[in-house]
Amino acid sequence: MLAPPGDPVPKVLPGSRRLAGLIWRSGAEATGAQRSLRISDLAPLADADRVFVNLQWGDVEDELARFESETGQAIIFDPDIDPLGDMDAVAAQIAALDLVITAANTAAHISGSLGMETWVLVPDPPDWRWRSLGEGSPWYPSVKLCRQKSRGDWSQVVAELARRI
Repeated sequence: MLAPPGDPVPKVLPGSRRLAGLIWRSGAEATGAQRSLRISDLAPLADADRVFVNLQWGDVEDELARFESETGQAIIFDPDIDPLGDMDAVAAQIAALDLVITAANTAAHISGSLGMETWVLVPDPPDWRWRSLGEGSPWYPSVKLCRQKSRGDWSQVVAELARRI
């Protein structure tokens, strides 16, 4: 059913599932490992009533297949989007989502700059961009910072996300 002229079309139609983009790694040479998770760390999110969309850059098809095999939750993957060569397509894909859950990487900045609801997984210690305290970002009002409680342990952060989602 179409909305009457002038009425905004709801992003989520009754009975539909919301779309959430997932990014679990950072490719930053110096700090990427500290900011990254394994896709299996996100398994607690699989029970959510969401459709997940892969926003992770690089060759991830094996990881996505393993995640689906282990959780029963498929993650949509669009091989036609080249995140390193077509930023317009990446921005359009992100803008079509309801939520982005991301490691602290470039996607957090793209999503935040688009005003999208974004949950950034912030490591301990955080990068200077995400400051050391608080859940908000001074640059992106739509971003919520989800902080590690102890270095290298993402389990508490993901458990909190699973509760929220």
